[in-house]
Amino acid sequence: MKRFLLLSLTILLFSMLVTAKQIAKNDKFFNGTTLYTVSEIRMGSIIYFTGNDIYGESYELTLEKVKGKTNEFKLIPSRQAEEPPFNCEWNSPVKYINQDGMHFLAIYNGDMITETLVLTPDDLTQCHNQMATALKQPLSELVSNYLMNHYAVNNFNSDDLRTQMEKLGSKKKNSLIEDTNLQLIELELAKRWELSNNVEVDEDIIEEDDAPIFNETISDAITNQLKAIYAHVSRAFDLNSNEYVDLDKMYCSRDWQETYAAVEEIDNQKETAEEMFFVEDMHWTSGMEVPLTVKNVEIKTDDDDTVWVYFDLCDKNDDCMRQCVTMVFEDGEWKIDSWVSPWGDWNMLEDMKNYVINGGRMTIDQ
Repeated sequence: MKRFLLLSLTILLFSMLVTAKQIAKNDKFFNGTTLYTVSEIRMGSIIYFTGNDIYGESYELTLEKVKGKTNEFKLIPSRQAEEPPFNCEWNSPVKYINQDGMHFLAIYNGDMITETLVLTPDDLTQCHNQMATALKQPLSELVSNYLMNHYAVNNFNSDDLRTQMEKLGSKKKNSLIEDTNLQLIELELAKRWELSNNVEVDEDIIEEDDAPIFNETISDAITNQLKAIYAHVSRAFDLNSNEYVDLDKMYCSRDWQETYAAVEEIDNQKETAEEMFFVEDMHWTSGMEVPLTVKNVEIKTDDDDTVWVYFDLCDKNDDCMRQCVTMVFEDGEWKIDSWVSPWGDWNMLEDMKNYVINGGRMTIDQ
């Protein structure tokens, strides 16, 4: 907690020392995953940013100043742009906010802030480590003391987000940080609610084994969720990362979490790793080197609303392993319910339950 408060104080002191009220060349802005640097300012009205994330991916961002408005811009296509960033539309409003010691870009989706990019003096590694430190704090601390972004909000489950949304919504007056975070939370919950209302099975499309597959909208949502999960897995398992996150709590079903906790309780009493069910959360990486990418996704369903997702999990050298997870829809999100064999000869959740029932003794199948 002391480290978190020191970090917040350092950011605040830096912000208070910044005197420039206009965006300048070489200014740097961080949105939780990518550090954007102002590379060019053309004709005094077009601001072009280049961005990099911790995996070496490159990004672009271009803003056009709104005539007659101070520090107000609109999002316009960059040189290589195919679609607008930050879940926005082209021409979405962008404001450079200098208030209460804060200096950040607010990207809007309609009237609501959908992303923030904070002015920073730090490099990408420092920004990433600060983000990881902040995410170790309870959400109740973050919403009032830390300017969040889409990445930060996405790290928390819907129940916790709703609790904090109600808390902030009930206050007579919010600070700039709280008001901005409230908008980010409201948009994230609205997005998850929309996904929950698109859960429909296309009964006209049937596989040979009579298992219906989801329609295109929900299939894309599941695929995107799985890719987002493994992008976070890659960050969490990066040897250069200080990030700690409970991936099972964030991305797994209640049934998995309860069973996993029971297994951990038994494993903590074992004397050697060979006796344990889990070793170093290998269910997330299968022993592969990060970063991991998800490719060739196939989705099927069965009669109990469980989704079977088959995919290739590929490591940094593009060596791939066929994987399968089952997923269920809980609390407005698609959650992993179990890792299973793509060929049907084991199910990790069922094996865990048998391990608990047998008092921590492995069966032949396990």
